[in-house]
Amino acid sequence: MTVVDVHQCPRCELRFASRPELADHVRTDHLPTPGDDIPAPVPAGSGTLLVAQDPTADPTRVVPFAATLARQVGMRLEIAAVPPIGLGGPVDLRGAAEAARRAGGPEVRARVLTSASRVGRAILDRAALPDVALLCIATHGGGPRAALAGSVGALVIRSSPVPVVVLGPQHARTAIDAVHRVVACVDGSDRAALAVPVAAALAQRLGARTVILHVAPCGSSARGRGLGLDGLRRLADTLEGLATFDLLRDDDPAQAIVRYAGDGGDTLVALATHDRGGVLAAVLGSVTATVVDAARCPVLVVPRRATLR
Repeated sequence: MTVVDVHQCPRCELRFASRPELADHVRTDHLPTPGDDIPAPVPAGSGTLLVAQDPTADPTRVVPFAATLARQVGMRLEIAAVPPIGLGGPVDLRGAAEAARRAGGPEVRARVLTSASRVGRAILDRAALPDVALLCIATHGGGPRAALAGSVGALVIRSSPVPVVVLGPQHARTAIDAVHRVVACVDGSDRAALAVPVAAALAQRLGARTVILHVAPCGSSARGRGLGLDGLRRLADTLEGLATFDLLRDDDPAQAIVRYAGDGGDTLVALATHDRGGVLAAVLGSVTATVVDAARCPVLVVPRRATLR
């Protein structure tokens, strides 16, 4: 007697002879309904990677990358949008969800968020729920100085309870296979050092290696600056052998970081926000803002109170 496997759709109970047929049926016939709040099943502890999608923008840049990242880290992918005031007609996220599935995103769902106040606040309220582990956004043309200061992006980055992966305007527009290197940038300050354990924890989930990077001015002495080879070594030692470190000499730390990250597509740069010096610097800090603006790789920005859940 031949035993035949039968694969039943959990939504409409149709049966299929193979898993690929079932998967194709789900992709084709069960696109997520905007506003559907029924969570998709995920393994315990896997969490959600939340993509904040501008409903008026093309999703082809941020969505494929987020899908790749979600697949590698083993998280559910949720694409969320907030209808801006004056937008005619309902928000349709089916195209973005399908783009995520084509890029290999696991457990893809879409959700239209509603807010009586600001768009950024609706995104932050969703990010504050305990299932969200990571947030992904893209900045638009003109770089962060034009797109972040005083904008939705500024509010989200400043106040996010989870780390934020930012795709700047120079980010390579082709999907990558995997992130293999997480570069945690430090400047000798305690605030910058707080991004290191977050970057290392994400690198572990990604199966990537962690590099701690410090850029010192040319010709300067490490003595008295609080960081040098010995300081980097001590910082790496706190991660119990999970990180290596590099010390560069350059008078333009932001551009040095951008060159170090390169354009190979397998690197994630991690930096902390700062709380000094004007609107933009209060959100990012000048080095972080410039790196987001110029880097061809994604940038992990770690707000002051953010944790990787």
